[in-house]
Amino acid sequence: MGFIGLVAPWLAKRSFGVRFSTVLWASAAMGAEIAVLSDVIARLVLFPSEAPLTAVTSVFGAPLLVYILIKSRGE
Repeated sequence: MGFIGLVAPWLAKRSFGVRFSTVLWASAAMGAEIAVLSDVIARLVLFPSEAPLTAVTSVFGAPLLVYILIKSRGE
């Protein structure tokens, strides 16, 4: 779940600019959307049981976080 807290603000900043008040609300909305999407995926992957939510967020969040780190290194 920590990946959501790291990735959502970055996505919001890239999508909506650097104005703090806009990024704050967009980051909260994007974090909620990512969490709900991850929960839906976790429930559908191993139907009728449920996959751990942290595993699903790690599978999608780790590559995105690595991409963010590599991209920001050049700036």
